[in-house]
Amino acid sequence: MKKVFVLVSMALSLVGWSGDYSSTLDFAKNEAVRLMGKANVDCTVSVSDSPYSLTIIVDSKKESPVKPSISSVNHDGYAISVAHSGYVVSSRTEKGVLNGLYSLAEKLGFAFVMPGEKGEVIPAKLENLEVGQWTENPRFAYRGIFSSSKWVISSCREWYHFLAKLRFNSLCAHVAGTKVPEEEFARILGFRLEVGGHGMSDCLPRARYESEPELFRMFQPEDFGGKRLKDSNFCPSNPKTRKIVKENFKKKISPAVENGYHAVHAWADDLPAGGWCMCSRCRALTATDQSQYTMNLEAQAIREMGAKLRVPAIAYHDTMFPSWTIAPDPLCFLLFAPRERCYAHALNDSSCALNTHYLKALNEWVERYKGIDNSHTFEYYNDKLLYRGHTPYLPSVLIGDADTYEKAGIEAWMSLQVGGELLAPDWNMLAHSVLAWERDHTRETITRRLASMLTDQEGDWETWYRYLDTRASAYQSAFSVCDVPSKFYFDYRFMPERPSGNGGAALIEAQRLGRDILVNAFNILEINSSSMKGTSSYIANLELKRCRFEKVDLAAMVEHQRGLVNIADYWNGAGDEALKSAIKYLEKAIVLIEEANKLCHLHNPDKKSSQYYFSFAKNWSVPEIKNKIRVYSQEFSENKGANDILLKSKDAAEEGTKCCKKK
Repeated sequence: MKKVFVLVSMALSLVGWSGDYSSTLDFAKNEAVRLMGKANVDCTVSVSDSPYSLTIIVDSKKESPVKPSISSVNHDGYAISVAHSGYVVSSRTEKGVLNGLYSLAEKLGFAFVMPGEKGEVIPAKLENLEVGQWTENPRFAYRGIFSSSKWVISSCREWYHFLAKLRFNSLCAHVAGTKVPEEEFARILGFRLEVGGHGMSDCLPRARYESEPELFRMFQPEDFGGKRLKDSNFCPSNPKTRKIVKENFKKKISPAVENGYHAVHAWADDLPAGGWCMCSRCRALTATDQSQYTMNLEAQAIREMGAKLRVPAIAYHDTMFPSWTIAPDPLCFLLFAPRERCYAHALNDSSCALNTHYLKALNEWVERYKGIDNSHTFEYYNDKLLYRGHTPYLPSVLIGDADTYEKAGIEAWMSLQVGGELLAPDWNMLAHSVLAWERDHTRETITRRLASMLTDQEGDWETWYRYLDTRASAYQSAFSVCDVPSKFYFDYRFMPERPSGNGGAALIEAQRLGRDILVNAFNILEINSSSMKGTSSYIANLELKRCRFEKVDLAAMVEHQRGLVNIADYWNGAGDEALKSAIKYLEKAIVLIEEANKLCHLHNPDKKSSQYYFSFAKNWSVPEIKNKIRVYSQEFSENKGANDILLKSKDAAEEGTKCCKKK
């Protein structure tokens, strides 16, 4: 079926936002009118309650469609009725009606691939749907995104609208304060709202350290110096600390209480190298013990306020496994954040040693929180910080994770989106939105589903399918870190030093293969994009710009890893030639990162887009690599100098021996 790509202004006067809406149902009505108008369909739209319903009549001469039964509808699911005269969407909730409208729209030929009306695919003619009724329920009661407006687009409204089109219903503003931007509009769209992130340590002002150091954490036990630091967290066993933290937490969350948010996230500083107290009262408590104790303190403060907020207890970095010493307060809920896992494989993939570790952690947390509802994930499918600016496509990961989290009883399947606005489709986000509702997908079926969204003409579908499937293979290889020990602090920005015979060579090969496969994906799309029109042509242009940057940065990743493996080999006695090779590879990596940075700028000409890669290259990766080059070049020079002296000494000794023999 031919589709038409509608390109309009990104201004806030977009239809659907210019008016005031009294309810989600009212918004759904206007959305139905807007979408049908885009498809040039004359219709009448009405809404009602008992149950909440939206009716679209496209042929008033025929018998009106009947309201479908909602007896089997759960959460914000919906039932849809199709007749020759039109359609009815019914649900137990107003949000369910809006979800049903967007689902119906997709079945009629619409697609929603990016924020704004420019990201809507409009059918030239509506699909003919079979007369009948059906029900659709979500696999997870809550589906959504943790996102900071810093990393989104110029308008939070466009972003929220897009998430609603994907049938997400949970939104956490991952910001420093306790206010959700554009809160009213988010509520109209039916989102459950949460706010915050790290911030518990703010409840103990660092300025108090000079006069009251005993309030702060002890870095090492007393028999190892016992020095207290103000860098992170505090001493949770100090009664005065607890009193100050509790009172300041109450002040911090007051706006959220007044606004009726579901949760305020004020996590402790969960750090890779640890950040908790080792004083005589705390030293027997693990990082998770102290973290859970502090989250319980937050729960007590909420209870004292008579508020209805919930408290997330995050499993992250040094709190990856639960506390079995400190029982969770019932107001707490699990927030599972497995950042250092392998994103080439699903959590339930037994072939991945690293993910087996994180699956064990998940199961232990679920057991520990048995009987406490509202468990969340804080996944990283859309985190361009973790992925060094890339937007990978990981269908097998999402499919397996959906099964794993559903089996574990996770209620809110959510993912972090940071690192830059969507300048081309985020395929993981689109797959997430489908898999949050539908079971029994395979990599092939979910990829076919996404490819079909962009098909304008015969032949385009196959190109998009081949491109996406090849792209998936590229990142499945490049991001394979199955054998990196779980105790390492690792992510894809800062690759590990691993000896070639102990996983290093395998890392290089996986990244090299991933880069080569991504080049193949790029070629598939580039060769066929010239014949594309409309939707396919527009998205292909965006995708090629992004992929040009990504394939160069993957090449940089390979050279960086080669350098690090040679450094590890040098540590293990490989000699100066390994160190010399390491320096050469690291120098190549810098050249490629700078080239990738230029390509990223071309893809993001507007500096307001705040793409993370710019900061990554300038502030992190290049300085880190240059520092290693400087240190190891100096060591190489010193080794060479020492070797020259040894060589001269050896020559002198041999010459002396010859002289002695002559005498």
